[in-house]
Amino acid sequence: MSNLNLNYDRSLTHSTHDGYRAALTGNSPVLHEHYFFRYNNSTPSVRGMAEYQLSNRHALGVQASYVHKVVDKSSTVSKQVDFAKQLKGIPDSTLLADGREYSTRQVQTYSMYYTGKLDSLGKSVDLIFTYTPIQHNMTTEILSQNMYNPDGRLLESLRSVRNDNPSNANIMVGQMDWELPFRNNLNISVGSKMTLSSNRTQPTQEYLQDGRFVRDEAFSFENVFSENILAGYTSLDKQLGKTTLRAGIRAEHATMLVEDEVTKRRPVARTFTDLFPSLMLSRPMTDNLNMTFNYRKSVQRPGFSVLTPYRIYMDEFTIEEGNPTLLPKYTHAISVNGIYKNNLFVELEYRHEQNVFTNLPVNIDGVAYWKNRNFDMTSVGVNANYSYQMTNWWSGSVFGMGAYMASAMDQENFRDVTIPSTIYHSVGWQNSFSLPRDLKLETGFNYTGPFNYGLAEVVRSHYTRVALKGSMLNKQLQYTVAVLDLFRGNVEGGVVRSSNVLTQVVSYRDARRVQLGVIYKFGKQTVKSAVSKKLGNEDVVNRAN
Repeated sequence: MSNLNLNYDRSLTHSTHDGYRAALTGNSPVLHEHYFFRYNNSTPSVRGMAEYQLSNRHALGVQASYVHKVVDKSSTVSKQVDFAKQLKGIPDSTLLADGREYSTRQVQTYSMYYTGKLDSLGKSVDLIFTYTPIQHNMTTEILSQNMYNPDGRLLESLRSVRNDNPSNANIMVGQMDWELPFRNNLNISVGSKMTLSSNRTQPTQEYLQDGRFVRDEAFSFENVFSENILAGYTSLDKQLGKTTLRAGIRAEHATMLVEDEVTKRRPVARTFTDLFPSLMLSRPMTDNLNMTFNYRKSVQRPGFSVLTPYRIYMDEFTIEEGNPTLLPKYTHAISVNGIYKNNLFVELEYRHEQNVFTNLPVNIDGVAYWKNRNFDMTSVGVNANYSYQMTNWWSGSVFGMGAYMASAMDQENFRDVTIPSTIYHSVGWQNSFSLPRDLKLETGFNYTGPFNYGLAEVVRSHYTRVALKGSMLNKQLQYTVAVLDLFRGNVEGGVVRSSNVLTQVVSYRDARRVQLGVIYKFGKQTVKSAVSKKLGNEDVVNRAN
């Protein structure tokens, strides 16, 4: 058995950022910021697999994929920063800056796997080995920075700066899983996994001097990030009368190291050993009601790039930094849910999250230094979904989420900052209407109200989708015409009240668009569709972005 999948994506994306920045101490001016981004993206990709059946119970397979994402050099960034003595005041001067951001990213994946069934009860073993090299380079160029007075007279020309951020990552994963079903409704799963990752980054900054770019050593580095994770896990599934029990535990030992290749310093050298238990109990209470209890502890590690001690010059007043002291996020979640008549779902959940990470600024001499930092958050929430069938041609669902969230932060420069508690709420609905000639109309809308996420006061947002689906040529050709974000409400951002600076940024990425999708089926309909086997590297590849 074999298959091959080819894809190509091309897109032009526009994004706007509007906001302000005001220092909470001193007499620094207020900055009113207006940014416009235009990106040209292309992403060709190929994925293939081949599997050989050794026997009815044993199979060997290989998988390979290649994804090449390019942001063209024609992508542009335009910035306007107005300086005023007070918020919403008349500008005393204006900075106009033009630049561009472009990048390339290549992700290759090579994998071998073995699957075997051991007996008639279904006992099985799966082995998989995956190697993933990733090459990435992003370049940010500030081509011009000019300061003007309110009458348009040139006051000063600031330096032209270029940031290059090449990185080369290598990820190796080995995983073995055993499924051991027994009689009396007992199933045991046992497995182990080893993940070895490394990422070499060489961020450099250059400024234009006498017609040529000169390297700025203060912003140029060479770092090697390495992370090794060894994990063993087991779970037990048992049917106890009407009650379903599932319990598991995962043990992980992780080492993390960041080394400066120039100075030979090690800004990060940490070891984590953790246990992650999970428990699920489910039982039908009546013919119409099923109740489930869940507990789970999990971990989310920050991305490779933010853990390296880089510094990127965004403009004369904005710098982004990596944070090698950033800690992984640990989550304890307890929930109880019920399903009534298979169409009403209600869940109550308690979550305690340690070391949530978010990007926060600190003002130093009028320059905002943005860095990811940790804080803790506790929430109690409810989640509900109701599905309905109004007529034989109209069906849909309504859903809502709400939570009370409280946060605290114990970080340098932030220990005296009070984080207000907040109420998170989000609602939405979806409908599907069957029309004549096998047409189907789909509508959807969701709304999220303003809330606080740590020190950020997030603005409200909403999103709409209207789609018409149909088919032609005896249903061999299927098409979809969709209109997205009709009311241009899919925004993100808000106000961040940091330790010594108040910032507001509201961003909009052009989700307002018309989409056309076409699928044509040809060939033998008995041929199975291509199925991609999980490689075990999905989480770590996302972190390497």
